[in-house]
Amino acid sequence: MTAIIKDKSKAPKTEVEVSSVKSETHGFNSYMSDMLSPTEDTVLASIGGNYKVYDEIRRDGQVKACFQQRRHAVVSSELIIEAGGDAPVDKAAADALILEVDRLKFNSKCNKMLWDHFYGYATSELVWCIRSTGLYGWKDIKVRDRSRFYYDIDCNLRLFDSAENGSDKDKLCIEPYFWTTSVGATHDDEPYGLGLAHYLYWPVLFKRGGIKFWMKFIERFAQPSIIGTYKKGEKKTETDKLLAAIKSIASETGTIFPEGMDIRLLEATRSGSIDQSKLIDMMNDEISKIILGQTMTTDNGSSQSQANVHWDVRQDIIASDSSMQCESFKDGPATWFTRFNFGEDAKVPLISRKIEKDETPAEKVKTDVEKRKLGFKPTQEYFDATYGEGWVQDSDPVNTDEESNFSDFAEATFPDQLTLDTALDAITSNDMNEAMQTIIEPILSFAEKNGPQSTLLKMADVYENMDFDYLGEQLTQMFFASETLGHTSAS
Repeated sequence: MTAIIKDKSKAPKTEVEVSSVKSETHGFNSYMSDMLSPTEDTVLASIGGNYKVYDEIRRDGQVKACFQQRRHAVVSSELIIEAGGDAPVDKAAADALILEVDRLKFNSKCNKMLWDHFYGYATSELVWCIRSTGLYGWKDIKVRDRSRFYYDIDCNLRLFDSAENGSDKDKLCIEPYFWTTSVGATHDDEPYGLGLAHYLYWPVLFKRGGIKFWMKFIERFAQPSIIGTYKKGEKKTETDKLLAAIKSIASETGTIFPEGMDIRLLEATRSGSIDQSKLIDMMNDEISKIILGQTMTTDNGSSQSQANVHWDVRQDIIASDSSMQCESFKDGPATWFTRFNFGEDAKVPLISRKIEKDETPAEKVKTDVEKRKLGFKPTQEYFDATYGEGWVQDSDPVNTDEESNFSDFAEATFPDQLTLDTALDAITSNDMNEAMQTIIEPILSFAEKNGPQSTLLKMADVYENMDFDYLGEQLTQMFFASETLGHTSAS
């Protein structure tokens, strides 16, 4: 179908961007086509765009544990590559891509590319080759150090000029040789993205400061300070000897002062309770929330229900990471691979990962019961792996049919329960009234004489006049009968 526009002058111009970043005025530099595009990461900009500072954040134990949990959850899931259409060429393209991915340590590449969520963006170089089948493939996909690259004003990726390229102009990194991902930015004019390191910078800095002061506190008060005194007018050589003697005993925990001088510690009056460990715990919680959206998969929680909610949040973030990376690979390397080998008519294979939410124990049991109703029973190996060892097969299993009620359960498993139920049903309302009369009568009599308000206030006194003997005798007989029945039918 062809578009019909009567007035060609009103037709939209193709391949035109009106509001690109380059359209803004940047002074003299606007005439430079390869002008460096600044990042909107204010923290990174304040440290001169040096990613090495962000590298230091990775050394924090909480950051490593949380971000490792997030990355490994993605790459440990199953990668699924399916044909993008029903045509034979679509199926052939998918099969070829599956073989190509299997030749590479693809999960390792994906794991490194997932650092785009930490730094904001990641880039890898595709080294092409020709297979024995005559198809184009990848000899390797090498994830490069992002600090070697930058984006120009047109958001094109460029490699900083190096001595070996022999050019005065930085290299332009174009398709199909570079696969680049960018995450975290709120618009397309920020090619660098906005990574988790931007938000982790201050919590990690505060945490390190707290640990530093904590260690100084421990060093200061783990051993007593040594104080030496000297007489007024003592020569400096003698005071130096005294100070040297103190330092030889303890480092940075000794001091000297003239005899008779008064030295006291002035402490600020404060209320409440706060210490360095509390600050460190707060910063660890903040780090967990920034990376995983929650805290209970890395730290202790208070309830199972809260843990389930936090787990769901973690799974949503992991599923999002997986979806964005698969989409980027499909739009980039997978598309180029398909076009080079199978032409423009072939549909690009669909790429995804099988991110499944783990079932709770109750959900697992329900699933197994439903499968049992369909006629399938688990193997002993599956049962031991799922529910643990220590179980033996019951010759008379409990009926798990949802339509069964308690009466059926009682009748099938405890037949003598019917005898007890029949005995209880034989007790009439008159029998219950007779048993309760000696208990309720004092309350009714008191209420008739004194009114409801006084009855409530004097209820404790009324309790002393109640007669529980008859009711107690009846209950004793019932318990004796049921217990005797249980003993006689135990076999």
